[in-house]
Amino acid sequence: MRISDFTRSLFALLAIALVSGSGSTALAGNAFSLDYNTLTVLPSQTGQGLVYGTSFPNPAETTAFRVQDKALRLFTPSGFSWDPSAYYQLANGYDSSIDVEITVRARVLDGSLDALYFYFGDNRFVGGFGIGPSRFGLPGVGNFIDFGVDPKVYHDYRYFSKGGSGKFTLSIDDREVYAGNLLQVTSGNSYAAFGHFGSTSASGYVTADIAKIRYDNTGVAAVPEPSTIGLAALGAVAGLATARRRLLGR
Repeated sequence: MRISDFTRSLFALLAIALVSGSGSTALAGNAFSLDYNTLTVLPSQTGQGLVYGTSFPNPAETTAFRVQDKALRLFTPSGFSWDPSAYYQLANGYDSSIDVEITVRARVLDGSLDALYFYFGDNRFVGGFGIGPSRFGLPGVGNFIDFGVDPKVYHDYRYFSKGGSGKFTLSIDDREVYAGNLLQVTSGNSYAAFGHFGSTSASGYVTADIAKIRYDNTGVAAVPEPSTIGLAALGAVAGLATARRRLLGR
């Protein structure tokens, strides 16, 4: 029995559909997202899929963080040791070839210098920004930058670095306020962190609210969901069959 080209096409497309029926979108990099409009738990309890850690040498997470009024309150009075902060270990390491985006809605009610910091890197700051009660800080740039906004009220911050560029932009409420260079990447553990960086025993302190924070180093999903491929293949099969019936006058 002779198999027509049309039949061969049907078999090929059906095979694609069958082997592609399950799976998930392929992504690179890491991401975590905390939105305290709905969240009621501390960062360590959010199940972000990344290892959670803390650089608190002495106090527990619950000593510095609490959830109140649809925000994560960070309160570090004088007397803490160095760097009372929280971080998520990036499972695959920081990848400088992929876009990095940090989006934050926050305010600093009181504190010293750049009291509240958000950053990412390998063993040291690569990129990020700090918010103080009256000024802003950028790693490698300075801690006393005035962007003409009041940090004591909520603002939407966006820190973005194009993969491979070595550069970043910082925007506040959709207005770009600074463009600069990332710091040098070093070897070591990779993480995205937020909190108060510096010794509170040396009169450093902060009272700040984080309504939401998202770190995204995943880039754009370039590989479609295999199940989507399967559906497309089945659609093509149906299309070929319809076209053949039309040609045969059926």
